[in-house]
Amino acid sequence: MSDFLITIQTEIGIPKLLFDSWTPIIRIIFSTIITFILLMASLRIFGNRSVSNMSIQDMITSFTIGSTISSTMILKDVTIVNGFSAIIVLLFLQFFVSKIISKWSFFSKFINPPPKVLFLEGDFLESSMKKVE
Repeated sequence: MSDFLITIQTEIGIPKLLFDSWTPIIRIIFSTIITFILLMASLRIFGNRSVSNMSIQDMITSFTIGSTISSTMILKDVTIVNGFSAIIVLLFLQFFVSKIISKWSFFSKFINPPPKVLFLEGDFLESSMKKVE
């Protein structure tokens, strides 16, 4: 199978497009498994706040963790220890910000603005919709 893919790459003139070797594939498989296990363990440690009732900071943390995980799994220059260190720092930052928000309401209003009612009792609230634009 690998010879067939290499032949196709050579014929179309783009080397390493479909297949290079089994080494990076094995690395991706192992790094994905290890990263997944570490992420599951860290989310278990940091609690449900990381995955439910998402606020703006939770969403940003989730996107950033997702990007870090994908880089850790795919890029050979990013080691599992580097990726997992970044994930732990992000989870600590999320925890720290949530503690600040719970102590000082000013930060809560700044970081997580209150929701806007756009639809009430079967009608769109056009004045609220204009404010959100």
